[in-house]
Amino acid sequence: MSFIDKPYAQLQKKIEEFRISLIQSRLEIPTEEPPVLLRQFARRETLALLYHNIKTGTTIFPQLRPGPEVQQTEMMQTFWGFFCDANTALRIPGVSEFGITRDQYRFYVRSEGVHKLYMLFATESVSSESVAAIATDVLKKCALTIGGATP
Repeated sequence: MSFIDKPYAQLQKKIEEFRISLIQSRLEIPTEEPPVLLRQFARRETLALLYHNIKTGTTIFPQLRPGPEVQQTEMMQTFWGFFCDANTALRIPGVSEFGITRDQYRFYVRSEGVHKLYMLFATESVSSESVAAIATDVLKKCALTIGGATP
């Protein structure tokens, strides 16, 4: 237990300075957006995805699911390699869907109006026939999340 033998008038200035300092220290803490998780948009078979609305510039690129760093690095390198190939293919007039299967990965890209969706899967987890349906579902979720019109 403490005893303060000073009158309040003498402590009032220090108390006010402390109160202001406390309020300012709270204001300096930056607010950080929560991470976007892959499970908010796709089921377990999706390893990575990138959604881009070319009209608004909005992009959704969820964090990869937790896993060994070596595996995540390999997935990201594969994703960006496929991404470059897919962008080249999408520049060809009339191409709006594109799929690549290489080694243990299946990559799928779809462009519908202002919406572009790039997805990476494990080859053994999805068939080439089911990829389009999965992409349709994910594309709707992404477009609704950013408040845009659904494709």
